[in-house]
Amino acid sequence: MAFKPFPGYEQQLETYRAIAHGTAEEKKAALRAQRKALLAPEVTGVTFEDLYIDGLEAGHIMQLRVCRPEGVKGPLPLVLDIHGGGWTAGAPETDDYRNSLLAKGIPAVVVSPDYRLAKDGVHYPDPLNDCLTALQWLVKHAEEMGIDPARIGLYGTSAGGNIAAGLLFYMHEHGGPEISVAALLNPTLKLGSSPSRVRNKDFALDSENWALAKAHAYLGDLDREHPPVAAFPGHAEDVSFLPTVILVGSEYCPLVDDVVDFAKKLLDAGVHCELILTPGTAHGYCATPGPMTQWTMDGICLTMKREFGLL
Repeated sequence: MAFKPFPGYEQQLETYRAIAHGTAEEKKAALRAQRKALLAPEVTGVTFEDLYIDGLEAGHIMQLRVCRPEGVKGPLPLVLDIHGGGWTAGAPETDDYRNSLLAKGIPAVVVSPDYRLAKDGVHYPDPLNDCLTALQWLVKHAEEMGIDPARIGLYGTSAGGNIAAGLLFYMHEHGGPEISVAALLNPTLKLGSSPSRVRNKDFALDSENWALAKAHAYLGDLDREHPPVAAFPGHAEDVSFLPTVILVGSEYCPLVDDVVDFAKKLLDAGVHCELILTPGTAHGYCATPGPMTQWTMDGICLTMKREFGLL
């Protein structure tokens, strides 16, 4: 397969190659470089504030990282950002750059919860329920937070996209705030193989066994052959109730075929769906500045503005 990275994303693709196929030392170095890149971009035009609320479990205190556009009066739409990291890693701070683009581009208040990671007895639906708890707290405190509870969006990348999509199904069954729009960037939607997982194995998120171990860590003891739909929404049969969904898939992401298949499922069901396929990019390309990052985020902001009635 001819390899044609989009200009500005060459190093990121090489980092993924090292993570998937490098030696132990090369993999460690690539992971360090990846995290450094996530935290490095300069963020301007917004303010950040960390709040702490009671979680579901006794003694669990959950951080909410709040990003606001400077000089914009509320109430503003709310976007709940759910960070990635394979359910077992990651933190709200790694999404500061993306959240700043959302906050300024919509404009909106963007909040990222520090949900519990899948380890030490934490499994599905615990991380998902943490995000739902954060969302319910924000709606309850909408006036003091300066947000409009009638205009809520979800945004998530990778495992964060999985949880964001899962929330839509979980709240359909159990109840929750109404969601206007959800943006899912290279979300993990299904278990199992696909042509793109084979085709893009050089840019895998991790070794195949380790990536599978992360998914199993999220599921815990649940049936891996027939997982709950809210855990892996790509297996859902009924999607007709979903709000507007923005799906982003990258040419060199192993998950891109699942993203395309899910988009077709939504369109066939009459769900308003926008599918963005980005050339020459890998799984987490939107985490760092670049021309394709800006183009993608501009499109997401435009759609969210439309769904929030801001156009």
